[in-house]
Amino acid sequence: VVVCGMGLGLDDQARDILALIRDSISLKQVLILDASALDLISQQKDLLPVNSKLVIFTPHQMEWQRLSKIKIADQNDQSNQAFLNELVPRKNAILVLKSNHTKVYDQAGNIYRNPFGNPGMAIGGMGDTLAGIIGGFCGQYTPNLKTVAGAVGIHSITADEIAKKHYIVRPTQLSALIPAMMRKYEK
Repeated sequence: VVVCGMGLGLDDQARDILALIRDSISLKQVLILDASALDLISQQKDLLPVNSKLVIFTPHQMEWQRLSKIKIADQNDQSNQAFLNELVPRKNAILVLKSNHTKVYDQAGNIYRNPFGNPGMAIGGMGDTLAGIIGGFCGQYTPNLKTVAGAVGIHSITADEIAKKHYIVRPTQLSALIPAMMRKYEK
């Protein structure tokens, strides 16, 4: 599993790193793209690594707008699904579109709407944490829509638990509580 993008930046060195991943990724690897990696690909589509077993995009709505050119107000299931299929013709992609109601799309037309989460999650680093959790789940379980949706769900359920006592949910709090919440919900 390769997770790329958080803190990468948008300079020439960042482009070189993403190009290296594009040229080195194999059909045995899962690739999660977040943050700067998505912005770089929106500027230069040929940086998109397509030779992975599965590519998972984890944009928030503005990053998705930059990548897809679909304005936030026009982002709907049909347009999101259509662009994902256009972007990745190999049909080996999953989109985790982060918002107050995060949705997870696969290219077979399946959509998971995350019913959990809270406003206290709107803090820097929360999406980075989610990308890492998705990476961890894909490394432990079969990388597919169900696994990614499970990672999104446990991320938000854990944040909801923290929000019972704290107004803001810090990513460090969430990461610390994840193992106990996984144990609680493993069945």
